[in-house]
Amino acid sequence: MKVEEKAVAALKYIIPILKRYGFKWCISGPFAFYVYGVKRPIPNEIHIDVEADKDRKRFKNFLVDVRKFTTFPFQYYKDKNYNHYVMEINVKGFILSICTTKNLKMFDKNGKSKLFYNKSIPKPKIVSFNGIKIPLLPEKSVVKMRESLAVKKLIDIRDISEMKKTLKNKEYFK
Repeated sequence: MKVEEKAVAALKYIIPILKRYGFKWCISGPFAFYVYGVKRPIPNEIHIDVEADKDRKRFKNFLVDVRKFTTFPFQYYKDKNYNHYVMEINVKGFILSICTTKNLKMFDKNGKSKLFYNKSIPKPKIVSFNGIKIPLLPEKSVVKMRESLAVKKLIDIRDISEMKKTLKNKEYFK
């Protein structure tokens, strides 16, 4: 099974569950860059930001519903870029990395962490990926999130550069 087919299977699994709980959510990270048309290899992971309180019953019920495919239980995680709660679900070898926006903090270059979403997820851009309608974090916000990384990989730098070129061209033709 190709990576893109695995992504489709993973999305077909998670979207109905997210809809059933009525969460506002969006896809961010490298997968969003890929779907927006940035020339890059397809990521083997989708980052899903869910607007939910990790301590609410509704979110806890969601965790129970996805436990069958959970490979990294929802828990506090901190590295050089993120200070947040996250979990991973593995569907047919494809990872869905899910975090709650109420707890999504990112470290800046000075080592201070702050919430990425101050209030709410901005209005997502609904796009079609292999016939599946998915909400993507808006282009400028995807760039902002990647630029916020304290430690960037070479592919992050390329993604940012390519997306900025795309945005510049779009604004030029408006």
